[in-house]
Amino acid sequence: MFTNTFALKSLRSIIWAMFGLLVFATVVAGQRNSADPVFPLKMSPDKRHLLDQNNNPFLINGDTPWSLIVKLTKVEVQEYLENRRTKGFNAVIVELIEHYFGGPANAYGELPFTTPGDFSTPNENYFAHADWVINKAAETGMLVVLTPAYLGYMCGNQGWCQEMIANGPEKCRDYGRYVGKRYRNIPNLIWMHGGDSEAGQATEELRAMVAGIAEMDTVHLNTAHCDRQRSALDCYDEAWLDISTTYSDCSQTPDRTLADYQRNRIMPFFYVEGTYENEGASAKCLRSQAYWSILGGSIGHFFGNNPIWFFGEGWQQALESEGARSMTHLGALFRSRAWHDLVPDYDHEVVIGGYGDVGTGSYLAAARTRDGNTAIAYLPEPRQFTVDMSQISGSKVKAWWFDPATGHASTNGELPASGNIDFTPQSAGDWVLVLDNAELNLPAPGSTDLPVPVELAGLSARVGETGVTLSWQTISETNNYGFEVQRSQNRRGFDKIGFVKGQGTTTQACSYSFIDRPVRHGKYAYRLKQIDTTGSHTFSQTVEIDLDGTMGFELRQNHPNPFYPHTVIFYTLAESGFVSLKIHDIQGKEVGNLVHAFQSAGNYSVNFVAGDLASGLYFCTIRINSFNAVKKMVLIQGR
Repeated sequence: MFTNTFALKSLRSIIWAMFGLLVFATVVAGQRNSADPVFPLKMSPDKRHLLDQNNNPFLINGDTPWSLIVKLTKVEVQEYLENRRTKGFNAVIVELIEHYFGGPANAYGELPFTTPGDFSTPNENYFAHADWVINKAAETGMLVVLTPAYLGYMCGNQGWCQEMIANGPEKCRDYGRYVGKRYRNIPNLIWMHGGDSEAGQATEELRAMVAGIAEMDTVHLNTAHCDRQRSALDCYDEAWLDISTTYSDCSQTPDRTLADYQRNRIMPFFYVEGTYENEGASAKCLRSQAYWSILGGSIGHFFGNNPIWFFGEGWQQALESEGARSMTHLGALFRSRAWHDLVPDYDHEVVIGGYGDVGTGSYLAAARTRDGNTAIAYLPEPRQFTVDMSQISGSKVKAWWFDPATGHASTNGELPASGNIDFTPQSAGDWVLVLDNAELNLPAPGSTDLPVPVELAGLSARVGETGVTLSWQTISETNNYGFEVQRSQNRRGFDKIGFVKGQGTTTQACSYSFIDRPVRHGKYAYRLKQIDTTGSHTFSQTVEIDLDGTMGFELRQNHPNPFYPHTVIFYTLAESGFVSLKIHDIQGKEVGNLVHAFQSAGNYSVNFVAGDLASGLYFCTIRINSFNAVKKMVLIQGR
């Protein structure tokens, strides 16, 4: 086969150069599929959990890239977020402005304030980059726990404490108003105040900043970060605090979690920080902090790694650490069971012997769902323990051993739901015992093969002469009654404008469309309400169009990504022209010619089937008129 070497080298150069292009997504943060949350989060009626806008409980499986906004370029931000998304992380802790660890200037040399340290002089270029990072996190379904001004340990030079005092309450309030107004419409956000310290001598300034944010932002919830062995309620027990946090280590986490669960002032709490990987924590310690917390009644856990938290040398290699892989298995396990219905077994009604001392690092943490259909016990070290089997519903109990280090589950057979039974782990290391009502025939703990009623590949909107054409595809459908099409003008709530019947149950990809004819100019948002034959429903992503404005050119990230065996590529044309959309492998070889035609301005999507292509990195390139763009795609064959 003849190869034009010069053209191949040129194509490779173009591909690598295009990685740095800034591409703004028209897709508003929201559900890309039925598993993704619809932000913003809200409080559950019992104040024990956080719910998304579809009232689905939100389990935090988080990472702590504190310096994400200042240390990384845009290309690196996307690399980090995509890696964490594929590993099941759904939340990140980030500093809006960084004082010491890689800051205060961002990767492009932009300072947060035009006058250093003066909170009344915000730099638009710096905060525009911060906006971009937060919105990219939204595109990957990530909650951002955002610290507007990290105080710093002991009010020292690691944070902004001294500058806050120097600015005084009024400037701090004005800064709060500034960031509150700027981020009130970004849905994937929770504010986190403090930072490794109580407010101390900066109390009035911190209160003023919180008040300034609250003046402008009445949507997002607030939490706080104190210091080790002290929770948010220990340092910031004030009216503005909505969510508490646990901050502990490898040995005291069970006791600190118990204290937070039994607070007189009830509110959700999560594990904000423990001992980090490569800072004295073994792999078992990292896992135990997480399991103790969630089984102890928290709404989730944040993992930490050095060098990732400050993006020091070797951070890209650290993305594949043992601790990170353990967090993938953690999330998979709890998502495979009704985690939000678990009640901690602090009274030892389920595990009645061998549970140990809650004040030590060998404590066995257990919890049971309210209906008794599932109980989960985490044992940090191997020993015999005793379970009262009558606490599990049904006549038979299916027992599983789950290895939190590998994610492998093996059944221990069916046991009677009566009497006391002694359990001993299969081998050394930490283990999880899962006990299920056998009548429910639940999948293996950590299974990723849970049924998805309708796997929606994407929703796009295109303006044409006949109106707004909505197009979407499904990869498979189970009991799909159909799609209610909903429209919102200027974000004033969604109304039903039509219905498209589904295909029931099918394993074949299906395409749908709907034409809307708005009678007025303005901004419109559209979404789908997918309804199954039982009446339950989920919402799609939201897409927006502006009938008065002009669209820009854009190549959006394919979904799903990584993918197997097919994925959907979305793009927007600002004007008519001849479109070339191709797929190339890492060597620059063309492996797919998806579009080679003249197209009008609008939004488009195209399905790409990998066929027998090998697993690896591929590049999607688009060219129209003077516009060129590239997106990375990852194929995992046989996933």
